[in-house]
Amino acid sequence: MILHPQPQTAMEVARTTGLNRRTVTNALNELMELRIVGKDHHGLWVGEVR
Repeated sequence: MILHPQPQTAMEVARTTGLNRRTVTNALNELMELRIVGKDHHGLWVGEVR
């Protein structure tokens, strides 16, 4: 994520970037399909380590 090293919610990403939460969620879902981001065991978004 412009990705913060700590897991975060889509709302936190939206607040940080100034984007709409729905836009952020859709983008994160697309990035998850590409395995660029994922969700941790708490359901928070995290950048994938390659």
